[in-house]
Amino acid sequence: MSDTYWLVCHTKPRCEKKIRALMAAEKFEHYLALVVSVRRYAQQTKKFTKPLFPGYVFAQVPTERKARIYQAGFARAPRSSSRTRPSFSGSSRT
Repeated sequence: MSDTYWLVCHTKPRCEKKIRALMAAEKFEHYLALVVSVRRYAQQTKKFTKPLFPGYVFAQVPTERKARIYQAGFARAPRSSSRTRPSFSGSSRT
């Protein structure tokens, strides 16, 4: 029995919809929150959708197929906050 859990996939800039298409092709359950944006230009108004969370797509993936979503080159695993935060607890400066 395989475990499935939700992952956060960090995408390259403006590749969220491509990752969504890849997830659909691989039949992974996924979620990309989109909002409608309205832009007004001199003579016209344009409506388009854009991601609510730019650069992120959420996917529910079986454990054994987790690497598949990162093989396409559009997504990568986000870094954990513990790696990005400096740790000053053990250091002493003299």
